[in-house]
Amino acid sequence: MDKILIECLFDENGAGNPFFKKIYHGIFNKLKETYIEYEFVHIQPKYHVLDISPSSVGGISNFQLINPKNNKTILMSFWDRGMDPLFIIGAGWENYKIKQYIGGLGMYMNSEEILIKYNVEHTPFQYPLGVINSDVYINKHTKTYDPQKKIKKAIFIGAMYGTRKSVCDILKKHPLFEIHDNQQVYHGYEYFKKLSDYRIGISMNGNGEFCLRDLEIMGLNLPLFRPKLKTQFHNKLTPNYHYVSVSEPSINAHDNFNVSFEEIAQNYIDYVEKHINDYEYLKYISENGNNYFVNYTNTNYIVDLYIKLAKINKIE
Repeated sequence: MDKILIECLFDENGAGNPFFKKIYHGIFNKLKETYIEYEFVHIQPKYHVLDISPSSVGGISNFQLINPKNNKTILMSFWDRGMDPLFIIGAGWENYKIKQYIGGLGMYMNSEEILIKYNVEHTPFQYPLGVINSDVYINKHTKTYDPQKKIKKAIFIGAMYGTRKSVCDILKKHPLFEIHDNQQVYHGYEYFKKLSDYRIGISMNGNGEFCLRDLEIMGLNLPLFRPKLKTQFHNKLTPNYHYVSVSEPSINAHDNFNVSFEEIAQNYIDYVEKHINDYEYLKYISENGNNYFVNYTNTNYIVDLYIKLAKINKIE
């Protein structure tokens, strides 16, 4: 019996992200070991322009299985605007029949809603780190969390744009907040060293809803304060257990909130003022968040999870 050919479309270099690269190659190799009745071949995306959208077929944040006989496909995505492949026009998805969609960030619809509207089975997934050597830096600077030995402030280091900039312009005037634009200061080793000195780490929606910063803060064993997440993960990130939810989620799992940026800023201030000296609560959040990071974000776990969740028979 002839093997069924399955094309695996992914960037062999992981788009410069060493964690994506390890996951993509790990999945590819494990598929070949697990499903011997299929023939898996790697296809390198042909980037006609350097700024190809991650939302496109062959996008740098995507790993795609394709049956070339019927164009049925399983898409796995780490892209910030994860809803794009379901409705975006001109990105090439009209040439494929998406039978299963694994992952995606900034997902403002849940799996049931996606199935009803797009007739696509959506499967929540997990997200890894992204910055080179960030795992090394996290291991270097992670300590047992003792809030009394931390600087009594909440820290944010990130790019300034849109609603985030407006919120940060308010927060940086408050004595309990340390706000830095990462375009100007603190990169690599120094970034993680700086974060680790503070009592609370804060994150904000940016290009998407969930951010590498969320994982970095949890990895450093700091309590994470951020808006409630709309995006679902395979292992649920529970508000006020893994992180402190300072507001309701954005409507579009990105930058559109039901309240003004002044109210969002005030929410951060209220929650930080309320909990900055609540040592037991901060320890509770930091421990739960760090356990999540350790258990569910490493690349080996994510590779094994993909093999468990991907329904290869859907594209026969």
